[in-house]
Amino acid sequence: IGVEWHSAADFMADGLKIGASISVDDGAAADASAAVESSWGLGATYVTSAGDTAVTIGAGYSTGDYTNTLADDESVTHVGISAVTGDLTIAAGFASGNTLINETTTAQDDEMKSAEVTKLGVKYVSGDMTFNVGMASGSARDQDIGNDGDTSADDTYDSTGASVDYVVAPGVTATVGFKDESVKDEGATANSSSGSSWYVGATVSF
Repeated sequence: IGVEWHSAADFMADGLKIGASISVDDGAAADASAAVESSWGLGATYVTSAGDTAVTIGAGYSTGDYTNTLADDESVTHVGISAVTGDLTIAAGFASGNTLINETTTAQDDEMKSAEVTKLGVKYVSGDMTFNVGMASGSARDQDIGNDGDTSADDTYDSTGASVDYVVAPGVTATVGFKDESVKDEGATANSSSGSSWYVGATVSF
């Protein structure tokens, strides 16, 4: 059984919109197998302005309960914000959550996976040129249920990048970009996925 609700625009305040949902199952007895028993979620967006800046904020939370005597619940939280002032756009976001991977019906083989990520981006348009700068940083951990795990063995991803687009002619855009990435797998540097790169190319549309 599921119920979903969405508010109209400008709900309780100008620029605010909210959505919510909930679902439940038939009440099966909990055992060692992982199955979602019930879940609910809530999200909202808020659009406003501060002087000449247009601001958009979004956030949400969702969670699921398992019919599993061995597992914690599943949940995800996220929030993001963007601000636009003329030709300048700045945006940032954060998300964090955990989920259950049920491999067998034994406790030592079930795993909780948790992760979080932060992103930040800036874009500026000046005539025929567009400048972009961005970064991302995330970490994840997988562990047997009941084990807090070792933070030194986390998987991590960090990247920074920048690019410039230039409109050479109508329908033709040239791009130069740079990106630096650092990846760790179980705490050890993944050399095959880490390093720096350059990109030079063009997009043609007609």
